[in-house]
Amino acid sequence: MSAASAADTHRAFTMAWNRRSLWAEYATAADINLKSHITVQKPFDLSAVDVKFIVSGDDLADVFYLTGLALTNTPKYRLAVTMQVRGTKFRMQDLKGSLGSSDLEGQVEVQTAGARPKLTAKLSSATLNIADLAPTLGTPAPKTASAKSREAAKPQPEATDAAAPDNGKLLPDADLQVNRVRGMDADVTYKAAAVTAPKVPMKEVTFHLVLADGVLTINPLTFVLDQGKFAGSVQIDARTDIPESNIDMRIDDVDLSEFKSATMKQAPLQGTMLGRFKFHGMGSSIHKFAANSNGAMSVVIPHGQISDVIAELTGINVLKVVGLLLSKGQGQTEIRCGIVDFKDQQGSLNTTTVFVDTSNVLITGRGKINLDSEDIDLSLQGDPKKLRFLRLRSPITLGGTLDHPTVGIDAKKLAAQAGVAAALGVLLTPVAAAIAFIDPGLAKNKECADVMSLANAGIQN
Repeated sequence: MSAASAADTHRAFTMAWNRRSLWAEYATAADINLKSHITVQKPFDLSAVDVKFIVSGDDLADVFYLTGLALTNTPKYRLAVTMQVRGTKFRMQDLKGSLGSSDLEGQVEVQTAGARPKLTAKLSSATLNIADLAPTLGTPAPKTASAKSREAAKPQPEATDAAAPDNGKLLPDADLQVNRVRGMDADVTYKAAAVTAPKVPMKEVTFHLVLADGVLTINPLTFVLDQGKFAGSVQIDARTDIPESNIDMRIDDVDLSEFKSATMKQAPLQGTMLGRFKFHGMGSSIHKFAANSNGAMSVVIPHGQISDVIAELTGINVLKVVGLLLSKGQGQTEIRCGIVDFKDQQGSLNTTTVFVDTSNVLITGRGKINLDSEDIDLSLQGDPKKLRFLRLRSPITLGGTLDHPTVGIDAKKLAAQAGVAAALGVLLTPVAAAIAFIDPGLAKNKECADVMSLANAGIQN
């Protein structure tokens, strides 16, 4: 064969190879279904491969068994991806699909040349259903029909006298798998342009996640509401068997009138809310972290309005409350300044200040929330600023648990006849510290500045 004929033969073979591709489809025991179309760019060279694939399953975290990547837990997913493999770099373009009822698209790159694989991604959603984040936080996603049928087919353990108890906890107790977190690095940005959240008027979510050498940082983490936002940072150090975490979130100019149920004609509170919560603790789950945490949580309403029903209930002017509850319209009472401040010590949130100064009633409170048992033990009382002929001295109680709170009147406990002046003297001492913790600029707010001057003077206005 001549050199020219050999060259032509090689060229023809190469072109034929480039036109060849392979379809493959398989399912694994981890409920992963994968359909791929593989194109090899050069003969016998698997370092340059193009792959189009569709992958689906019940939980994206199960992909760990195929890739070694520690992906987050998710609801049922389906993703279509075009991927280029070039040596140790896997570049995924045009990722599109869904996680639960939320859509997802973007670009992902995985580099495997280092000590640990590194995932870099820029992702977005046109609409995020906030319920689809539950598995990420440790709450199991609802089981699909296929998953239920597979579970039913498995051999069942022998029956016992007592079923496994439902702990009834609001905070998830699923343990973080620290070995997986230590096994990779990541740099991920995400933005949801619209959000479905039934209980919170949310319209946008963004975050930047960095995972490096076993330390996971989310900064910033932002939830944008119709007016105002929750924003801050989260850090989880998983280099030890029990992760150490820090959470620092702020509430910026949130409009309280956005929070009302579908049956309400008007919101019970109006005005702007600011706040901050900062916690540090050890724990392998959200619940374990909260049960051992230390920190503080403070909320301020510099100015606003409160429904007369709520304001009068705390003062328990019975005839007035009954009249308001039976009337079609509800009046509004001015809030001059409202402050709620908790200090967290080993998972026990204890009140240092509960103070809402309205035009008719001074509302004060005390109590605690146990983040381990999630029990609530709080009480509120109101001191009217005008003489009332009929008034109960029993405090309003907030009890139950975080998952199932209750509200009632404790007739066995009469509120102390301390009066407004004594309440100011006892409860306003930590006000300056709480305001500075949230935002030092609040000290210049007229209403809260007046309250702070009362605290310093120790007298009633």
